[in-house]
Order: sequence, then structure tokens, then C-alpha cells
Amino acid sequence: MCIHLQDNNYSKEPAFQDCDRVNLEHIANFKLADKDATGSLLLFPQSFRDTEFYSSRQKTEEAPVIIELVRDNEGKPTKIRTGNVMGFIGYGDTEIRIHSRFDKTDNDTEKEANDFFLYHMLAKVFHVNLFNLDTTSNKKNNILDLFMVMFPQMLKDTMSQGLYKEYRTYKYNDVRVRGTIEVNRFICEDIPFQGKVAYRTREFSHDNKILQLVRHTIEYMRHHPWGHGLLNNDMDTRSNVLQIVNATPTYSKRDLMKVMSDNRRPVSHPYYAKYRALQQLCVSILRHDGLQYGKEKDKVHGILFDGAWLWEEYMAVVLREQFDHFTQKNAFDLFKSQEEKYFQKIIPDYLSKGWTDGDKASADAVADAKYMRLEDRLKLQGEQAYSVYYKTIMYMHRFNSQKGFIFYPMETSIEKEEHKIEDLSIAGTGSVMHLAGFRIPKVAGKYDEYKTQMEDSEEKFRDAVNAKLNPPISVPS
Repeated sequence: MCIHLQDNNYSKEPAFQDCDRVNLEHIANFKLADKDATGSLLLFPQSFRDTEFYSSRQKTEEAPVIIELVRDNEGKPTKIRTGNVMGFIGYGDTEIRIHSRFDKTDNDTEKEANDFFLYHMLAKVFHVNLFNLDTTSNKKNNILDLFMVMFPQMLKDTMSQGLYKEYRTYKYNDVRVRGTIEVNRFICEDIPFQGKVAYRTREFSHDNKILQLVRHTIEYMRHHPWGHGLLNNDMDTRSNVLQIVNATPTYSKRDLMKVMSDNRRPVSHPYYAKYRALQQLCVSILRHDGLQYGKEKDKVHGILFDGAWLWEEYMAVVLREQFDHFTQKNAFDLFKSQEEKYFQKIIPDYLSKGWTDGDKASADAVADAKYMRLEDRLKLQGEQAYSVYYKTIMYMHRFNSQKGFIFYPMETSIEKEEHKIEDLSIAGTGSVMHLAGFRIPKVAGKYDEYKTQMEDSEEKFRDAVNAKLNPPISVPS
């Protein structure tokens, strides 16, 4: 069974079968912060589970879950509610595809979304070029395409830890004995004695099961219709691929099943922690003929993306010339105790170029990215008002900014060319909040057409934001 959903939405009332209900209950019981329960599920960003928001709620009722089953008065599930994640997930014979709510379908509303918006954001964030992408042709291959899109960036992140190496046992028969002598082999091979001794030794080697798995993945992608383009996308990717190839001289296509079997257990060495996710991704790519999620009955499989994180990263790429992007690595101090000890940090999404920090902190503008519908929803209440408005206003106060921006995705028709930016005056301050809606075109044809429309939309969005960030100076006549 395949269920198609959108993020942050209720599903249409599905006709649950008994087996499907069991599988859905299994998925719904998992919490995103639980590293063990989610089995072979890949989450992006990789620090998704480690953030304070998720880890602090792991054992509470507020812990974010993959999906939530909405039940009737008798306790039976009737609808599925999704959160802020999108991607593919499954358990047993049940597969769930969570599309972005801003992805469009054909005119037939019963068809599932084409995932163009998701693919485009991933391509921009991970700096890859997608060639001949047609996500409407083979729905199973959609998942494989998505895995391959992630491979170059994950390989780059993993290689920052260096080439994986582990002890391997090698057998030699020469005059330089440096290990354990194998008497039986010595008798078979070296009698009558010719000056050689058969022995074995354990040595550190890069030519191991992990890098062999990566090599098999590279060779598979090299023969894929557009996967080979991903491996030649940039200099870093080509360099990483070359290192893997040079490190695996014993590679043989015939060894694929053995290599897959050797990689049944995930990498456990703490120094090479990033190789665990790469290992999962490679197995998923190489198992392309069996992407039905029932291959391992006791594990949840799939790949999920945090929509808020992906939208924030995407806006950082689109507006990289206007704003600097901030993460936990470069947080700012908010409060300072009398003993000069800092105990509270803040992380604005973006500050305009030229910002300063310290005793005279300043920025011409601060900005926040919101993966939510804000068009014609100026009056917000409670927690939502704090999340959207008050936090940005606090950042404006912290950096003495007179301008604040909130970037959100906006659904419009393809005929509408202008982005929508609403100016809100902050009472009593003289400051202005700009609600900047990014127009997402409606294109249900080929990805190339969608990409062209999106790049045009990005250019016009930059111009619209620039006009608010640096308004022209009016000269009195």
C-alpha cells in the first residue's frame, strides 16, 4: 500500500486495511529523537535528532513524531496528520510519501505531487545540477533519484573525517616474515623449502568493506542516465570519487552481494560517525531493485527532510549576496551575567551584509525564514505570533535594526510575476517588518521547465528584497 500525503496536513480519510493499520501504528509510535527506533531511516539535517528541541522532548508526550494517527470515538485511526518533515518512509508492506504542500500536481487533483519543489531546494542547497529529471515517470525511481541527489554532499561531509580505515587480515608468502606463521600453508606451498615462509598479519587498510561499498555505489551511479552527472558536478566531488577509486584496487563488480552482506552492521567507531549515514545511503542506492520498504520487516526505512531547515538553507542560497546565514556554530550572546559569564544564546537566521557585534552591535536588517503559509494572515495568535513576529522583533532590538524580513513560500498562479512584500510598521519604534512572499510557480510538466520558472522567480525575489533593503534615494526637485 502506498499513501500520498502533504507535510503539515491531514490526509484524506483513507480506507485502512488491518495489515496497513498495524504498520501505520508502528511508524506513528516512533519519535524523531529516537536514534534506535527509526532503524534505517535517514534524517536531514544529520543533526536533526541532536538539536535541543528534539532531544529535550524525546521522552515526553510533546516529542515530535513522524506521523500522527487521528482517531475516531472508538479509538480507530481515520486520518493521518503530518508534521514539518517531507520525504519517503515505510514499514513492512506500507509506504508513505510525504510531499511538500507547495509542490504541484497535474490538473487531475487525484494524482500525487511531482516533488519538483523539494528537488529544486535540494539541488540549490547541496549545489548539484539535476539532469533530465522526470519524477512523474516511475514512482519507485523517484526514491532512488532522491538518494543519488544526496550522495555527493554526504560523501563530501564524510570525507572531511578522512578515508575510513580498519584492520584487515592479509596472507603473504615471502622472506619478510612479520606476522603469524601458517604451518599448514607453509607445508603445502613451501616444501621443499625455497626460502619463503607463509604467514598472515593484520594491517590497517583503506581497502575495506565500507569503502568497497562506496566504490560500488560510485560505479552504479556512473552508469545511471543522469547519476554520472552528479559525480562530475564539481571539483570536490571529482576529487572525492578519485580518492575512493584509488583506495579500492581490489574492487570487482562480482563482489557486490558479498560487500552488501558485509555491511549489514552499521559503522560503530565514534571517530568515523559520519560514515554510518553514508553507509545507509549507499545500501539504499544499491538496493534499487528492492526499494519496497518490506525488505527488512522489523525496521523503518526511508529518507526525511526537515522542511523548516531546508527552506531556511534554500533562502540562504538565494539571498547569499544580501544576507549572511547563521547556525548553532556562530550563535550570538543575548544575556550576560554580572560575572561576565554568558548563559543565553540566540541564533538569527540572517543578518544583512556589513553587520557588527559587540558593544555597538548593529545590522541594517535581520531576517527569518518561515516554512508556512503567511499570505493574507497578518493577525496571528499565541505561540504562532511569538514564533513569527516577536522573535524577529527581538533580533531587531538586539542588533539595532530598523528593518526586519520574514521570508515565506507563497502559492500563486504562473501568470503572476510579482512577489508579494507587505510592510508592517512596528508601533512606537519607527521600525518596519517586511513580510516577503516567495512566488512558487505552478508547473506540472517537465522539471527543466519548472527549473527555469524557479530561477526566474529567484531573480525577481532578490530584486524585490533589494528594493526594500536599499530603497532608492529620492532627490527633491
